[in-house]
Amino acid sequence: MDVLQAPNLNMYKHIIEYARNPQNGLDIQFRGGYINIYYRGGNLLRLYFDDNEPLRPESFDKWYFYQPTKESVLTKSDIVRLCKNESESWYKQTSEKPGNRYNRYRHIYSDYEKYRREAVEIESTLQNRWSELLSRLQNCTEYNEIASIMEEMKTTMDGWKKSLKEVGRRETESGERVVQHYISLFNKEYDEGTDYLVLDLEYAISAHALYRDDRTLDRQQPRIDIVAIEKRTGQLYVMELKYGMGAVDGNAGVDVHYNDYLNTVGDDEKWIYFWDDINILLTAKKNLGFFLEKNEVVLKKEKPKFAFIMKEQNNTDKNEFVNAIKTSVSIPDNVPILFLPKDQDETFFNPIPDGLKLSKKYLL
Repeated sequence: MDVLQAPNLNMYKHIIEYARNPQNGLDIQFRGGYINIYYRGGNLLRLYFDDNEPLRPESFDKWYFYQPTKESVLTKSDIVRLCKNESESWYKQTSEKPGNRYNRYRHIYSDYEKYRREAVEIESTLQNRWSELLSRLQNCTEYNEIASIMEEMKTTMDGWKKSLKEVGRRETESGERVVQHYISLFNKEYDEGTDYLVLDLEYAISAHALYRDDRTLDRQQPRIDIVAIEKRTGQLYVMELKYGMGAVDGNAGVDVHYNDYLNTVGDDEKWIYFWDDINILLTAKKNLGFFLEKNEVVLKKEKPKFAFIMKEQNNTDKNEFVNAIKTSVSIPDNVPILFLPKDQDETFFNPIPDGLKLSKKYLL
């Protein structure tokens, strides 16, 4: 079903209107049967097209409400496990394993019933907060109401990211997904600062697609980090993003992505089917006003080109990445590489638009 014919049309319209405003920091991507709205590299909201229930349980993750402190004993995994039957035996077996890494499990098992009750209470509270928030969102009809709730959801997600960072359980403020998110946000304008228009992120090739990888159908199909169009020529690009050399595993870390390209959307016989899908996506996004200006970018009917984006994390990344490409066994010399400059703030990813715009001035 087309999003413009979906149930709760007014709600969709207002959510999309809010999300496509670049000042709100959200990114909208089409997926199979639904729209994903991303915030700082994570899923904020999911809208379904195909029935009368556009907001399902997975629309907004209830675990965003769980914001542990350094004093918190229970992790998300603990809470999920403790809310299930027969978890006591798991904690008993785990606590009997040697080594300091199992001390936390021993601590929980030493007062198992206390922590089981705590987990059940936490899970119930999260479920109630999630239900209340989505109920309010479903019942909204005015833009200002929806904007207020969306701001509340972003604040909740900010708090979740901050709490995980403080307890050291996950790096949430930087990393490739966050860089990818801001690259998409800052490359939707028809201005002089960017030469490419970002169309999609994390494009998943279906196992049923005519441009699938036929080498091994028993494994997950490749994902394309960034799908973009060169604005001046209309040339379609698939781009592999690397955030620092930590994301590059020697030559294999670059060769595997290029070989995936050659066996899917870069194949001489398969590429046209991918081009057709992207042309449909471009038309839909233009019609819904997902770009800041409705400009007539026409997709050039040629095989997609492959490019690397290296977002520098350390001063040595550029030279090391160039060496990895030079010693590659499969990547030709004419594959473009865009080097995006290193962030000035070492402790918190603070995006500067000019440093994340896909400009040819950053080409090697």
